[in-house]
Amino acid sequence: MRSRLTRSVVTASLSVVALLGSVSSAGAAGGGFGPPPSGSKAVQPLAHPCMTGLPQDLCQNIGTTEGWYEGHTVRFLYTQNFYCDPSVSAGSSNGCEVGAKYKHVPPGTTSDAFTDPLYIPVPLFAPAPGHLQCPAGPCVDHPMTIDLTRIAGALGVPASKLKNVPLPGHDHLIADRNFNRPEWWPVYVIGVTNPCSFQKIEQAKSFAEAQKLAKDPKNGVTAPIPTNVFLWFQTLQGTLD
Repeated sequence: MRSRLTRSVVTASLSVVALLGSVSSAGAAGGGFGPPPSGSKAVQPLAHPCMTGLPQDLCQNIGTTEGWYEGHTVRFLYTQNFYCDPSVSAGSSNGCEVGAKYKHVPPGTTSDAFTDPLYIPVPLFAPAPGHLQCPAGPCVDHPMTIDLTRIAGALGVPASKLKNVPLPGHDHLIADRNFNRPEWWPVYVIGVTNPCSFQKIEQAKSFAEAQKLAKDPKNGVTAPIPTNVFLWFQTLQGTLD
């Protein structure tokens, strides 16, 4: 199912591993949910966008990022922190991983029928694009670190170095807006080793383009890779373009 990743992945992966010394070790709350806010003040996200890189006690698990839907740029509003299915083993400090699909949906959600997938194209080449919707590092209501050991073979990096690496920079693709209502979105990773292919996805702003590129291994685009990660957000009405 999955396209083979090329040697360019190794260069990008080693860059990720080099960041290990700066990984935050903040613990996660029980039951798979991300850590709660630690401060007493919150930014009103629509008046003062709390997008990326700001302290958690300032964001209070409320903030926005951009995303793409059917050729358009839209805004996601996050109102609670991430969830990682604890029934899937993970070596990261927060229990989040890539390579194995979740077994259970978050508490309060009865089945997959009440979720829609979030696809995150991840550039696996260096240098990475200058603008990503979530740059490497803190991104609102995303896990800070991730376990990549299940895809260590494809990345060409020893699994021992991939248990708790910083979340790579990425963009967001959705194929349904859920009528602009909030819900849990299971995360699927799309690895991209070819800069030209990544540019095509950015220009098309659609999951359909990523699917088309993934059909030919020469394009360096993987089929969606499952995770045990869920993000909670809604799309805001309208588009940004």
